[in-house]
Amino acid sequence: MRRCPAPCAGRITRNEYMSNVREVEAFLRGKKEELIKDLEQRMLQLSEELRFEEAARIRDRLTAIRRAFDSQKVVAPELGNMDIIGIHQHEAHSMVNILTIRNGLLIGKKDFFLKNTTSSELSELLSEVIKFYYSKDMLYPKRIILSTQPEDRGTLQEWLRQRAGHRVSIAVARKSIEKKLLKMAQKNAEETLKVQLESPYRKTLEELKLRLSLKRTPYSIGAFDVSTTFGTHSVGAFVWWEGGDFQRDNYRHIRIKTVEGIDDYSMMEETIKRVFKSLEGLPDLVIIDGGRAHLEVALRAMDELLDKETEIDIIAVAKSPDRAILREGGEIMLDDGGPASLLLIAIRDEVHRFALSFHRKIRGKEFLESPLERVKGIGKKRRLALLKHFGSIDAIRKATVEEIASVKGMNRKIAERLKKSLQTL
Repeated sequence: MRRCPAPCAGRITRNEYMSNVREVEAFLRGKKEELIKDLEQRMLQLSEELRFEEAARIRDRLTAIRRAFDSQKVVAPELGNMDIIGIHQHEAHSMVNILTIRNGLLIGKKDFFLKNTTSSELSELLSEVIKFYYSKDMLYPKRIILSTQPEDRGTLQEWLRQRAGHRVSIAVARKSIEKKLLKMAQKNAEETLKVQLESPYRKTLEELKLRLSLKRTPYSIGAFDVSTTFGTHSVGAFVWWEGGDFQRDNYRHIRIKTVEGIDDYSMMEETIKRVFKSLEGLPDLVIIDGGRAHLEVALRAMDELLDKETEIDIIAVAKSPDRAILREGGEIMLDDGGPASLLLIAIRDEVHRFALSFHRKIRGKEFLESPLERVKGIGKKRRLALLKHFGSIDAIRKATVEEIASVKGMNRKIAERLKKSLQTL
């Protein structure tokens, strides 16, 4: 963004840098009068010293800060520093809206979307929201206002005290102004959730729900596939689609560890178990790239992983012809060219591409490196020396024992061992 003052490069002094840090801290704490007074004094001092360019920069900064503070809403000075947390739930999803009040000023708000919250009590959900939101370093409030007490209020308050370095109380809205702000946060959450759910893909996802007889609208879709070459270099892959696009932060790939030989079904089972354990949340719908047998294996794996209250829809999407295979039996052809069918095919094709790409990568890497890495006595330095001297694995394979032993760091015993190993490949 080219906005760093570059203190590490010496473009700004330590005192100037720390002054900027104090300004930011004062702004975030809502200390309007203190910050403006300090900047005005610095501007006057620079003008008296005839440092007009620097004074002009301070003036521009003052203008921007006044404009920012003017956009903030004065709530009530007596409220001090507090956060108001409002939640709105609809079907299987929830939206959280957090109002940030500092020195009686409403200085910002934060929204985040929660999936699969159907079975959560509000007190339990609030507890999870607090643990998630306040796990990051921040300027912690002195009070957190909610609609109801979280189930482990005492434990949360002690945890917050340790993180903030001061007491943070968790309380239900009592005063009129607190109730008004809580209602505002809840209304914000409701409106934001409505926008989230009414995405351009809403009709397509509703169509999927109906055609596939799903329990819920699949706002997020995950897909699994495996890839192998005759049981070697076997990998598993997972992709995540949400909000009209693939979410690469939620992509996963693994090297199969527990399966030997050609066994796609066991590979799929291992992939599902390991990937699901690494995800923070679960998708609304899971797609398996494969047929009925792959789907049955996936269902068994998910039954072992998930508790009875966690319900996730799962289907398989097969090729030639393209069709969706349902867990309850039956198949739905995907040859109509409609957006719902095309979406399922696109997600299946993406996970297949991702799995194949990772498979080719490790297969190529092992083809180049493993002949040397597998030989006892050849570490990184000797491996690099050999490749530098001969240029390729094939050239090493064609060399004599004497030629290999002549390379710096090598000896005849290791050269013979390497020559024997390469002849077996």
